[in-house]
Amino acid sequence: MHSNGLECAIGDQNTYQGTQYGKRGIVVAALVGMLVGALCLAGASSLGPAVNSTRKFAAAPVGAPSRTSASQALRSVSPILSDALDTNPEALKLDPEAALDKAGADFCSRRNALGRAAAAAAAMIGAPALVSAGATVKMGTDSGALAFEPKDITVCAGDTVTWTMNKNGPHNVLFSEAPDGFETDDESMEGYLSEVGSTWSKKLDIAGTYDYLCQPHKSGGMVGSITVN
Repeated sequence: MHSNGLECAIGDQNTYQGTQYGKRGIVVAALVGMLVGALCLAGASSLGPAVNSTRKFAAAPVGAPSRTSASQALRSVSPILSDALDTNPEALKLDPEAALDKAGADFCSRRNALGRAAAAAAAMIGAPALVSAGATVKMGTDSGALAFEPKDITVCAGDTVTWTMNKNGPHNVLFSEAPDGFETDDESMEGYLSEVGSTWSKKLDIAGTYDYLCQPHKSGGMVGSITVN
């Protein structure tokens, strides 16, 4: 009798703990989803023209009153989320609206603020950290033209740009103009990329404009430009 009672008590405790962890995971997973969604909207509203989008987006003014807070939105989804928020009050601290309000109006600040909040949310449930943002440029177009595709890109300070060997190599990346503090000779690619699918990456921390070219094909107009905000 005592043994059965102890087993029941242990079982009830394990069930309770499992429920708590389950609720915590549900809340944080939902918050991560909201953060990523907010990030996508922020990107669409601020960098739409920079990525050659033909659509126009209007971002709400920073600091404007919101009709529904993050916690209210989660509570409205289901009773499970509402109950989970009550049992995990620390989840309320992960507020994407507050992160955006503190960040400012420009996309990069807003994106970075949301990224930090999403990383904190992921850490709560032991999920892998989100991959940092960046851009990819093809070396040689799909049609075989000697050009970088896209030719002009816009990224945020701290982003990594990756060049991928695509067609008609070998190609390289030789910086010709860059902001003060960026040594073009030292930071340019050493050697060339010849194998299709091979890559070379460069993290750009200084805001400004970076002009670059492919040395073997510069006479054919294989040049590119990066704007770092």
